[in-house]
Amino acid sequence: RSPDRPLFDFSPLRNEERAIGGTMVAEELQQTQLRLWSRIVTGHQLFGTRFSEGVDAVKDLTEEALLHKSSTLLHSAEDSVKHDMHSDFKSYGHHMWNLK
Repeated sequence: RSPDRPLFDFSPLRNEERAIGGTMVAEELQQTQLRLWSRIVTGHQLFGTRFSEGVDAVKDLTEEALLHKSSTLLHSAEDSVKHDMHSDFKSYGHHMWNLK
């Protein structure tokens, strides 16, 4: 590998940079992307599978929290509907027998 060839291919970024018309933006994007990559790689080297397991655990927790949130919302909606139906029946239920 030649030393002047970059580690990652950022050609899509370079096209984007031309479209934007400023090299600074693309360089900034490139630096950010490289920083993120190096953090991920370093984390992986230092902590191995425990690092990726940790990342997965965080993802799982987030999904679980979202699921829990939506299910509690559903439950509360269900409960309020049941409550409304019950109170409606209490208010109007005795009229139902006179519908013959």
